[in-house]
Amino acid sequence: MEIPPGQKKFECEHCHAPIFVPIDLPATSAPCPICQAITTSPALEAAPIQAEPQAVERVEVAPIKDDRPSEYEGDVDSDRKKGGSGLLWGLAGLTFLALLLGGLFLFKKFRVQDPEPVTPVVASDQKDIELADLVVSSGVEKEALTILEKFFSATTVEEKAQYVIGKEKTISDMRVIYQGDTIEKDDLKADFFSEWEMDSVDTERGIYLLEFELPKQFRLGQLFGPIADLETRLSLEAPDMQTRSKSLRENFEMEAVRAMVFLKKIDDELLIDWHTYVQTKNRMFRNFVNYPVSGRKGTFRVIIMEDVSTVYGDDTSTRKYRFEDPAHKNEDSAVIEVERDSDMGKILEELAWTDIPGKAAGAKPRKGATVVLEWSKDPSPVLSLTEILCWEFLGVGGDPSNLSSSN
Repeated sequence: MEIPPGQKKFECEHCHAPIFVPIDLPATSAPCPICQAITTSPALEAAPIQAEPQAVERVEVAPIKDDRPSEYEGDVDSDRKKGGSGLLWGLAGLTFLALLLGGLFLFKKFRVQDPEPVTPVVASDQKDIELADLVVSSGVEKEALTILEKFFSATTVEEKAQYVIGKEKTISDMRVIYQGDTIEKDDLKADFFSEWEMDSVDTERGIYLLEFELPKQFRLGQLFGPIADLETRLSLEAPDMQTRSKSLRENFEMEAVRAMVFLKKIDDELLIDWHTYVQTKNRMFRNFVNYPVSGRKGTFRVIIMEDVSTVYGDDTSTRKYRFEDPAHKNEDSAVIEVERDSDMGKILEELAWTDIPGKAAGAKPRKGATVVLEWSKDPSPVLSLTEILCWEFLGVGGDPSNLSSSN
């Protein structure tokens, strides 16, 4: 790949994708246009040491008088020719040296000053991307990672509680999840996480977000293992149900791991939203909605939007809303029917779009919220929305007062 004029190339330290940046761009941190992980461009190369121009002293050479006999005249002419040729090469060398020193002097005098930090960044396949359009760190990433590492290193509930929102008030919830006071070492590390850009409204409230994602992977060692006898593998016999189930791709997948860590400045102290972290990392929302338990109830941080299935329903007195886990969108979700005239139906009405003129399907509104869900006590449990605690995530930006129409 040719390097464009005025550009220099470096590789993303995470995915090793080639990235082109202006040659005079100083070290700048920004997400890779390919993998979105934060990477840093190389620093400017140090300018060569400037040599001060030196004056060339002119030396007068007196002519040499030749007193040799006439029989040596031929040799003298030859020597004179050689001396003249050497003098020409010397003058050429001195001229070149003077030009070189002069160029260095002009470069030092008129060289361009370092540019501003916000400069266009060009990637190999996205040449129209600018640094202003990319995710920019809020400047708290180092502090946030330090707090997160201390949280991961803690081995008791009391120690972990010192780094989370609510502190001692969260201990009872933590004991339920960790099943006691002693905690096994967390399998994640702080340096696995990267900071994600938040809206200015959120950063002004002291809210920040760190994210970690590990995509699905295959256990290749099992893909190549024999799963049936020779006759079955040669298609001489049909596989039985057990053998067929072993060949399903899902049996060889290692599921994706995603975790969201919200942090908030409270009294000049950066604290972790433990509830959202433990929900997303352990996929608690998926386990709740996929495995019905009669009478079971749970509080979750979710993204809510009206589901398109409302359009095809015969009952116009209800709307259907989709509840999604914020870290596992389109994977961990549930559709719940809500009465329009109920208190919760009126609160969710602002998210409705299916029968409202001017709200296109491609621009469906969605909101973060903290809700209470419950399975009915019927033989075939039905999932219902019991309570909406607040818009946004409780403890981070959410507050029960923000459910009023004026907010």
